[in-house]
Amino acid sequence: MSKHYVCISSWNHDTEVGIYVFEMSSETGTLNLIQSVTQVNNGEYMAFSADKKWLYVTSMDDIGYVNAFAVDPHNGHLTYHHRQPTGGSAPCYVSVMPDGQHVFTVDYAGTGMAMGNFAVFPVVNEQIQPYSDFHQLPGASVNAARQEASHPHMILPDPTGKLILVPDLGLDRVLLYRLTEANQLVANTPAWLDLAAGAGPRHLAFHPTLPFLYVINELDSTITVFQFAPDFSAFTNSQTITTLPDDIPDAVRRETTCADIHITPDGRFLYGSNRGHDSLAIFSIDATTGLLTSVGYQSTLGSFPRSFALDASGQWLVCANQNTNDVQVFRVNPATGLLTHAAEYQGVSMPICVRIVTPVG
Repeated sequence: MSKHYVCISSWNHDTEVGIYVFEMSSETGTLNLIQSVTQVNNGEYMAFSADKKWLYVTSMDDIGYVNAFAVDPHNGHLTYHHRQPTGGSAPCYVSVMPDGQHVFTVDYAGTGMAMGNFAVFPVVNEQIQPYSDFHQLPGASVNAARQEASHPHMILPDPTGKLILVPDLGLDRVLLYRLTEANQLVANTPAWLDLAAGAGPRHLAFHPTLPFLYVINELDSTITVFQFAPDFSAFTNSQTITTLPDDIPDAVRRETTCADIHITPDGRFLYGSNRGHDSLAIFSIDATTGLLTSVGYQSTLGSFPRSFALDASGQWLVCANQNTNDVQVFRVNPATGLLTHAAEYQGVSMPICVRIVTPVG
């Protein structure tokens, strides 16, 4: 039976641990701590290479870094290898090209300035090279407190590697790029997708088999659905739906911000996290139109669910509650998408990002 390993990064304010590594039971969802990694300070977002041999981790010190760890396929342990500066001070996402030849990072804010940045790092002989391209964008939007400047919050290649997408919370846009042979990002046509003023796009997810893109908007607690042409020459905004129930108190609604978004491997269900309401919003996905229908809400049993992840089988969802220092494991009902609490782990210092891997080899 394949082993599942769960990596959880940590803002290590009260401990030296920047990444916790767990082995997860495929029968009960129980988490067993097998390694505490101390080579990164304030671990942020993480991404596994497609071959599962490398874990890339952004971290915050005086400046931002992207760190490379080798993954032992036999026991899930991580071995620190090398790092590169990201060019900013608040790295909030990292991703890897499907062929493993490029790593991308985003800084929510730059060094000594308000606006954030995103960068391209070639990978040569398993070494991350200094960034080959670096972008900072002018602009702002309607929320003076949160959208006074560009704040990219994620960078992600589509599953084919043809398009690079950057949701920018500060600009209310998802920026669209192509990667050139010279390791530069050039604008796609169209060059961006517009979101509602004040929406604050944060993260996105592609449907695993159909031409639909889902964007979770941090500031107005919504998800927007786009249908796209196979060559990414056209996008149609087809739906925006709230992540919150209608009957919650206004004070909770005002204090809630969205964070993470993921789709089950079979493409039937989508989940989004609400920080403040402290819930996972559950949606079914129409197999023809890609439109979302609310199925229900699951309490995260803690406070401020910044990140969660589904395992490759779609059987388990692991959620990290940043403000209560806990990790909750839920079993996914494959017929309804509803969640049943299965296990928990207490004592992860400010968990930030969850990634689940089944090593190859």
